Amino acid sequence: MLSTQQKRKLALQALPIFTDYLFKKNKKLSRLIFVKLKFVKLSDAWGICDVHDVGIKPREFTVYIHSGLDNEKDIITTVAHEMVHVWQYATGKLRDYEAPVHRYENYLYDANMSYRDMPWEIEARRLEKTLYRLWQKQ
Repeated sequence: MLSTQQKRKLALQALPIFTDYLFKKNKKLSRLIFVKLKFVKLSDAWGICDVHDVGIKPREFTVYIHSGLDNEKDIITTVAHEMVHVWQYATGKLRDYEAPVHRYENYLYDANMSYRDMPWEIEARRLEKTLYRLWQKQ
């Protein structure tokens, strides 16, 4: 069983790998992003990406990871998934409009649609696999 400190160390080691990959087309932007990482008890998700500043391309985020996750793969894939959302928001690819509307790649979506059908979640699930494999090679 991993301690919270071990989980945090594991996640923090993965962050630069994921950031380098996701922001490879815009290294300057990657240096402007601030991500705070917290392990907390979550009841209905493994992770959450919380945007702190408003605007078209926010720069400050908190990534919450469920403290109940206890194996490396689940922790790393969850961090990867939430970092995809950081990248989506930071590049303006994903934006929250007035509830319950999101804009993704210039299309508006009802946030009440099925989680599995949300295109930004589909992209995050796809990229989390790529990022996990990249982390495994490190």
